[in-house]
Amino acid sequence: MMNYKIKIGTRESNLALYQAIEVEKKIRNLGFETEIVKIKTHGDMDQKPFSISKDFGLFTKKINEELLNEDIDIAVHSMKDLPSEIEEGIKIIAVLKRDFYEDFFVSYKNIFELENGKKVGTSSQRRKSFLKMLRPDLEIVDVRGNVETRIKRLENNEIDALILSLAGIKRLNLSVPGHVLDPDIFVPQANQGIIVILTRKNFFLNDKISEINDSETFIIAYVEREFLKVMNAGCHSSLGVLARYKGNRIILHLAYIDEKRYDYYTNFQFDNLNEEIIKFRRWFYGR
Repeated sequence: MMNYKIKIGTRESNLALYQAIEVEKKIRNLGFETEIVKIKTHGDMDQKPFSISKDFGLFTKKINEELLNEDIDIAVHSMKDLPSEIEEGIKIIAVLKRDFYEDFFVSYKNIFELENGKKVGTSSQRRKSFLKMLRPDLEIVDVRGNVETRIKRLENNEIDALILSLAGIKRLNLSVPGHVLDPDIFVPQANQGIIVILTRKNFFLNDKISEINDSETFIIAYVEREFLKVMNAGCHSSLGVLARYKGNRIILHLAYIDEKRYDYYTNFQFDNLNEEIIKFRRWFYGR
């Protein structure tokens, strides 16, 4: 069994490859040979703004198809890109330990110091909505492409600032000006900063691969995804969801924009998740 070469499917970007290599290291520590398979996704080819796209799973669907076709054995994704419902026949087998979940404001000036009318680049509907609420005087510009491409637009003075995930900046070891956005003001996207590994439900090595799972991050990821399902939201929504451990309890902050801003805070033990979801539904529909 240990002579089996596990094929790891991933996008082609430098960030995606970094994440796949991190998974590859852990798979090799289990004693397996590995091969990284680069796959171009629909989201890599279609540069339309996310706001006009109706397709969920832009960065995951093609890779998951390759997984179901048995052209690869596992798929590695940024978990925030996964739709709240994944394809039949596939399962989340593991996540790596979450490191950074915050957003980063790339600029020589603080988000509150940037002059009126300056251009801020982002393709995320959530980031656009939160930015409009905080700074309605700024101009928001759709910026697609990999991290390096977006930073290049800032360096070329096409935009005055940029919002990226802190995890991406750290993983690529980039040195850029700016500051971390307070996650309780600029609430992150659900599962931001989490690397997820998918397999086929019937893959014969599932038990072995699951050994690389970080159980604490897995629970946090599950909680955030369950609230995504309640909201029927995906990666194109203006919803921020952040679950954090405090002792043996989970602190949840959910925020979204619908003409005004709505915030929901709660803390609970994981065993009481269903009761918390019921409480949230009452708050959401009765607000």
